[in-house]
Amino acid sequence: MAPTSTALHLGARRLLVIGVSGNRIKAPVKEEMTEQPSLSQILGHILNSAFVDTLENDLEFLRHMNAVIHFVPKSAIERNAIHMNKVDLLEISPSRELNVLAMEHYHELPKVMTRYIKEGSSGTLLSLILFERGFCGALWQLGFDDAMEVEGRVRDFFSDQN
Repeated sequence: MAPTSTALHLGARRLLVIGVSGNRIKAPVKEEMTEQPSLSQILGHILNSAFVDTLENDLEFLRHMNAVIHFVPKSAIERNAIHMNKVDLLEISPSRELNVLAMEHYHELPKVMTRYIKEGSSGTLLSLILFERGFCGALWQLGFDDAMEVEGRVRDFFSDQN
């Protein structure tokens, strides 16, 4: 599963990527392990690996390709029919960790789910399955606020006609 693959195969040369991982400037919040991990922590880790890590890996690959593309001789590209193009990338990440935000809205989790997900046990899983009004509203507000912080970069990205 490669999240950017379809867009690139369809010819995209610019990608606006809105990630879900916390701000890359700060170290991600680690859930402290004082005992054996709960089932909800294990499930959260598996789902995070399946959905979030693949995007991070894809973007890392694109950054590396963009860095080396200028060093590949045109003759080698033509001789081997290699299809390589620089991809302009604008990445936006949340300014807060979504697992922490989700834990702040644990009280919204449907009662039946609280049997399986204990308060404070796995913000990662909670952030992937909590679709209640308050949490979704907080996500929307966070996204809006973060977008307004980088409004100039977004406008430049879309107005640049390279």
